[in-house]
Amino acid sequence: MNRRVLVYTGAALGLITLWFFIIYAPYHKQREQEFANTKQALNQLSDFDQILSNLPNYLSMSKDLEASKMDLISHLYAKSDILELFKNLEKTAQKRNLTTQEIRPSIQELLQLNTLILTTEQPLFVNIDMHLTGNYVDIGRFVQTLENTTFFRGINHSRIIENNDASEGDLRLEIGFTAMLGRLEAES
Repeated sequence: MNRRVLVYTGAALGLITLWFFIIYAPYHKQREQEFANTKQALNQLSDFDQILSNLPNYLSMSKDLEASKMDLISHLYAKSDILELFKNLEKTAQKRNLTTQEIRPSIQELLQLNTLILTTEQPLFVNIDMHLTGNYVDIGRFVQTLENTTFFRGINHSRIIENNDASEGDLRLEIGFTAMLGRLEAES
């Protein structure tokens, strides 16, 4: 009888061990994995819930920032306005048989314009220096044309000197004037 009990006990322990390794251990491991996946899914749902609750604030802030951006853009002078002014000045000089040697605004003034743009609704002005070569008659016609343009706001300084580098009779005009920034109308 001892032997039978020992065989039955050994067989039962073998079946229990077999059941543990074949059925219970994989089931337990799968259950832990599913629990971890469920916990991760709950965390993601919590994050999504938080994102959805903050979405109206984000959209409102985004709309406000876009409106602020458009307001700032509407106050900025366009660099194309300055470039168009330079092209217009050079074209006017060419029509009057003058050679444009230099057109320059003050860099400090351009930098200062950026701060003024945000604080004023008034038109913006920039001082420009031009150096041209040509004869007296063409210089006079250029200055007259310049004074009749819509952007011209006054001469700051001017000087006519003999141009040593060019042929006889050519003069050099150094003129500084104030121009109003903005869209230029067609100038003749």
